[in-house]
Amino acid sequence: MQSKRSVVNGASRNVLNNQEGFILIAALVLLATLTILGTTAYLLSSTDIKIGAGFRNSQQVFEVAQAGVERAREILRQANANQTTGADPTLFNSELFHYAAGGIAVTSGTIGSYSYTVMLSNDSGDAGGTGADSNNKVMLTSTATGANNTKAIVEIAVSLPPPPTSTPMTFPSNPGTVTLLGNSASFMGGNSNAKALNGDDQCGAASPLPVVSVSAAGSLPGIKTSITDSKPETYHTTVNGVSVDASTNINDIAKSMTTAQMNSAGYNLSDPSSLNTLVNDIQALPQAQTVAGGSSSSGVSGGMGTAGSQKVIVVDGDFTMSDAQSGFGLLVVKGTLTFNGNINYTGIIMVIGDGAMVRTGGGNGTISGAVWVANTSGPDGIPGNADDAMGAAQLNTSGGGASNIQYCSSAIANALSLTAPTPTYSPLIVKSFRQVL
Repeated sequence: MQSKRSVVNGASRNVLNNQEGFILIAALVLLATLTILGTTAYLLSSTDIKIGAGFRNSQQVFEVAQAGVERAREILRQANANQTTGADPTLFNSELFHYAAGGIAVTSGTIGSYSYTVMLSNDSGDAGGTGADSNNKVMLTSTATGANNTKAIVEIAVSLPPPPTSTPMTFPSNPGTVTLLGNSASFMGGNSNAKALNGDDQCGAASPLPVVSVSAAGSLPGIKTSITDSKPETYHTTVNGVSVDASTNINDIAKSMTTAQMNSAGYNLSDPSSLNTLVNDIQALPQAQTVAGGSSSSGVSGGMGTAGSQKVIVVDGDFTMSDAQSGFGLLVVKGTLTFNGNINYTGIIMVIGDGAMVRTGGGNGTISGAVWVANTSGPDGIPGNADDAMGAAQLNTSGGGASNIQYCSSAIANALSLTAPTPTYSPLIVKSFRQVL
């Protein structure tokens, strides 16, 4: 019996020893399975990453192509807005000639690691190519490339919006080279034989004007006497094609304004409130430069304007032009305007407020255009208050030398053109969009 138990126990131990080998095999199988699962997961995630990266790259290159075509749309708008005189702003002819016919890219550049190029061509309605535009429609094609040979092409058809309007503000018609508004106006033209005051157009072909035009007929006798006593032969205009001066025809050198001239462009020139509104309308222009009263031309930022860059300047009070400085454009002075020395001004001068313009001292100088003088300030001397009333306008240019005032229609036209608002050009209209690649 003893011996049989030993045999059985030994067999049991052998079986248990064999199970230890089975566990090792199972562990190896499990490890292999996990390895396969890990490898599969890695391969799947790596593929997903590559797919995601590819999608990202394709999306980014597409967005770069879109950005390029939008930049080209703005460049094309600017090219049309800034084209030279004579080009048609309602068609793309000049743009096609420059970009398409010349094989020049409208724009190109890089954004990050991507690059783009945008070309202009005519649309299918004009048979494509680089021919003339007849239907206000062209094509912009943007090609973008990037990493891993990614590429996108987008194409838009664009047209021009209606051209912007830029109309100058309404302005009273010019009744004289010098216009004096209000009662008891006074004018002193100086005693120099060298001076010249002209009512006939010195730089154009406009109809001649009186040298001095007044709103109040009661002011005429005194003004005519002053002209007669200050070298009348230096005052000139043309009547029925014949040149006259104050010594031969004082009645056409100095005249009263007509009723139509007194009510012009929506302004009543005998009403101080209406005249002050005219001044305020000019001062409210975005391009108008306001200058503090009591200043002088030498202190005006950027100067008084040049022939190539004329200015609208409004002075809130007294103002002095001196130091032989010149100016171009539209000058409005609410206080007293004083000229010293060799001063030239081309354009329109409006002294509306205190209504006094004085040229003192010797020297030469020419005002070319037109001059308006009106006293609207009333008893308190401040225009724009409740007590505003038409007072006595005064122009005194009795200083020595050639103190000239001459009518110049082109100078007036240039000054009035400054009152037009800066045109705003709308973006080009997108007629169609497609992704080619």
